[in-house]
Amino acid sequence: PYDVVGAGLWGTTFVILGYVFWQSFSQVASIAKQGALALGVVITLVVAIYAAVKWLREEGNRAELVAWIEGKPLLRPLLPLGRKVHRPLLFAWNRLTPGELGLELTTLLMVGGVGAFVFFGYWRILTMRSLTVGDMRALRWVDDLHSDTLVSVAKVLTALGSLPVTGAAVLATAALLVARRLVPQALALVAGMGLTVLAVHLAKAAVNRPRPPDPLVGAADASYPSGHSAYAIAYVAIAVALSRTLPGRAGRVGAPLAAVALAVLIGLTRMYLRVHYFSDVIGGYGLAFGVFSLCAIAALVVSHLRQNEVAA
Repeated sequence: PYDVVGAGLWGTTFVILGYVFWQSFSQVASIAKQGALALGVVITLVVAIYAAVKWLREEGNRAELVAWIEGKPLLRPLLPLGRKVHRPLLFAWNRLTPGELGLELTTLLMVGGVGAFVFFGYWRILTMRSLTVGDMRALRWVDDLHSDTLVSVAKVLTALGSLPVTGAAVLATAALLVARRLVPQALALVAGMGLTVLAVHLAKAAVNRPRPPDPLVGAADASYPSGHSAYAIAYVAIAVALSRTLPGRAGRVGAPLAAVALAVLIGLTRMYLRVHYFSDVIGGYGLAFGVFSLCAIAALVVSHLRQNEVAA
């Protein structure tokens, strides 16, 4: 999770720099140098804080530190201040470390927030223009890469994102989770799928965006957001729900990565078959990530409360 968050922030930073300062490479280079220095400082601080917190978890070390501070007249006023900020710092630390309602909750909030931002952001853009730059570029690439063989492959792959297929996968996984007594996870998975289907249909009716011209497969309803792309995120949710039950670290990491790759492929097929624009696909991803994250947060909180009740 730290790698994902760090890579996302780092990549986003330079994408924004490139977008804002695309006319002046020298400005980008200068800011990038400052960013690299800032990143180094942040990494150093994070490592130092982690080491300090780990050391202070030992009661003997805390007593030793307090005794040392009391022996320094200049540092003695820091003790009341430390007692005041102890709880806020502990709360922040718990949100960024694994376990209970820590890093898992923070990650879900981040994923859900980014997903909601993407979905509503594209919705807002589409109220002002019919096509985005990404939409037009994707249509050109589709025309340049057209092949009867690829069309046949795309038709097979795109069926994996249909509601009957993804819905059946969700129900089968939920049954397996219930059999393993992981009821909150099963309920979150089913609820996430149901709410995603509902949200997709409501959004299509609200935006009412026409489909791209000359689609290669039939499509009945509006274009934004892509239902297939949204439903494909169910594979990611399934992989995450099952990751703790899989043997070995490779399985726990590889399953979510494979699910993400499958969801991306399904989204690409929707654009390649000209039934969705690029923004439709990205909007579908954002909507589903927001909904599934919300349901996962609810399951995480319920599981945490149940564990505390059992422990009490």
